[in-house]
Amino acid sequence: MPSLFDITASQSRVNLDSQRRGEVSFTVTNTGGRLVRGRARIVPQGTAAPEWFTLEGNAERNFDVAGVQTYLVQIAVAAAAPAGNYVFRLDMLDVANPDEFYTEGPAVAFEVKGGEIPPDDEEPPPPKGYVTTVVGAVVGILAGLTAGIILGIILGVIVNSINNDLAGFVAVGTIALVPWIGSSLGVYIALNTRKLGWPRETAGVFAAVIFVWSVVSVLVTVGMVNALTSGTLEGILFFFIILPLWLIAPGLIARAIVLRWKTGSF
Repeated sequence: MPSLFDITASQSRVNLDSQRRGEVSFTVTNTGGRLVRGRARIVPQGTAAPEWFTLEGNAERNFDVAGVQTYLVQIAVAAAAPAGNYVFRLDMLDVANPDEFYTEGPAVAFEVKGGEIPPDDEEPPPPKGYVTTVVGAVVGILAGLTAGIILGIILGVIVNSINNDLAGFVAVGTIALVPWIGSSLGVYIALNTRKLGWPRETAGVFAAVIFVWSVVSVLVTVGMVNALTSGTLEGILFFFIILPLWLIAPGLIARAIVLRWKTGSF
């Protein structure tokens, strides 16, 4: 069969990486003395699978007289493929007369090694968000407490001029409500700023948990007040044990609920 092409490979043996991938280039020269439109064809040999090979660019290309084209073949062996030595070729044919003008390229070999393929490099998973939730809650409650005290005093003065009996209720209610809103908002802002998942859901669950937690804490507060009035040292120790628990636990619980809800794990 007449030959119109001269085909050379950049290497006769390809070394695959740990992911069983590699590449090799073929230089194809038109030696027919006329303009030719050629088509490249990857020909796996033996047990090599066609799906392991990808030809970069167009398979069909125009060749001037003595024209040269370079073809790049990507190799990606399937993970389930057995270890061993494999061979393939890059052949060229004349598109106008493929049965008469067909050129076989040189054989290129590669070895597939056994063993488990290590996973591709992946970005580390994002933080769970527990610390961010707690920090956001603490910052939010401090900001809310400050705003609540100021707003409670202002509203208390205003209401006192209208109805003296409601002034104390409005002031205390404001001082209690604003920190609750502030802590929930702090959770949302902290998670959203860090671009962690489900900030809105976590803030909502936190708002519910902190409400229930606060009701329970009222009972604890009674004990804290008693401790503060019973002795200075006992009161200080009791205060520093209860306060962190009161701030941290709702944040951890809220984040754990949302993680379990969204991912199935904590």
